[in-house]
Amino acid sequence: MKNEWINKKRERSVNSLKLWSDNPRLNPSNEYVRLSDYINEIISNDFDKNEFIRLVKSIVDRDFLSFDPVVVWQKEKDGPYTVIEGNRRVIALKLLREPHKAPKAIKQTIAKLAQGAKNKDFLEKIPVLIAPSFEDIEWYLHERHNQSGLMRKWSREQQLNAIYDLYEKYNGDIASLIRISGLSQGDIEGHIRVIKLKNYIHNLKDLLSDEEYSTAVSHRFPISTLERWFSNTEVRKRWNINYDGVNVNVETEEDDFKKAYSQLVKWMLADEKAENKINSRTIRNAEQIVHFLDKFEKVNKSDVPISFTERKNNGTVAKDVVKPQTASPITKNNKRTKLIDNKYSLTTTDLRLLDIFEELKNIPLRWKNAISASIRVILDISVRNYIINNNLEADICKKYKTALVNITLQQRLDFLKDKLPKKQNDILAKLLNYENEFSLSVLNGFVHGSDTHHLDAGFLNRFWDFLFPLFKEILDISEVENK
Repeated sequence: MKNEWINKKRERSVNSLKLWSDNPRLNPSNEYVRLSDYINEIISNDFDKNEFIRLVKSIVDRDFLSFDPVVVWQKEKDGPYTVIEGNRRVIALKLLREPHKAPKAIKQTIAKLAQGAKNKDFLEKIPVLIAPSFEDIEWYLHERHNQSGLMRKWSREQQLNAIYDLYEKYNGDIASLIRISGLSQGDIEGHIRVIKLKNYIHNLKDLLSDEEYSTAVSHRFPISTLERWFSNTEVRKRWNINYDGVNVNVETEEDDFKKAYSQLVKWMLADEKAENKINSRTIRNAEQIVHFLDKFEKVNKSDVPISFTERKNNGTVAKDVVKPQTASPITKNNKRTKLIDNKYSLTTTDLRLLDIFEELKNIPLRWKNAISASIRVILDISVRNYIINNNLEADICKKYKTALVNITLQQRLDFLKDKLPKKQNDILAKLLNYENEFSLSVLNGFVHGSDTHHLDAGFLNRFWDFLFPLFKEILDISEVENK
């Protein structure tokens, strides 16, 4: 049976359960490292705080009920279990075990509730469903969140973001999204367009107040109202917006579009009693939308359409504007035919590393299997040499209680975290996050796996560009003039 794991609950210690930093419930613009980061997010307003307290109290009063399963996935044998479904309940259990970690706003309440839960067995171990792989449970996630009671429903934005995350993960393969989510192609394309439109707000920062901008880019922004606005045909006609599958094309002068869009955001965030307040009640039908639309200044059509393409890691939107091509730095040209441009030179006493670097300046990207494996080899050798050359070998061997040759690349990268500048540390953190597009897991797959969906030239170029700032820090790479 393909999904037999769904029927097998196994007990796992609460300590071994790791929270999911990419949970669609969380604000994607924030980072989640410590337990407090997660807690502050899930009690960010009074309603959510009261709901969380209600959940904790229910667990104390009724013990931990497992009919709403906690679903986990273990990436590596003997590693932690990442909680894919049930993060709020696991957070509640962790706080009941260690109430001193509760934030000030709920510390007294949690401490009191923890007394009632003292010595209860469920604080040590709980039954969980262990999925064999992350892909095997993606469909499961999208069948959930229609329950009542203590199972919190995803908000509209959380639903849309979940679909968009899948869209990015599967490189735009709509068929995979249909299979996992059960949605139609039209619904999926609509979801992705809405997220692209929402993400464009990052480009309006100079036209909004700090408070407006902070709210607009957060998960508190009324995305359902935004969705209704841009679904209206008259809005799209006047603002010269065309939809083509998942693509959003705006054939309007960009300054005009920004001005109109920022005004829309302001009216959506206005006080409830404001004359021009736009919300789900004031734009119920086409006539009401046109009433507001007439109040906007006319926008001018442009021959240079703005194309909304992808969401970056920090939540901003990359825009492809159709303009005459200009020269761009090689580390940003994803269509180049060689992984490394001839203008870069490496100085090193490691002859094999030097040979690989030079070969990647000459091998065409159509030799994708050799090139992909070489990226992993360069990272491995570079990190090893950096540790040795910077007299860190004794420290890392002491930490892992073994010789350097026995220490894995993952352990070496983890060891180097906080020993490099912030930008490079961020790269290490993303490399070590298996859910990131450019992860060590993907690099390992280039050497040990059989998958081919990460082997196109564009992806390899982007992966190299992602790693390039790290390589420039730990290697002696220089740019040679007139190359």
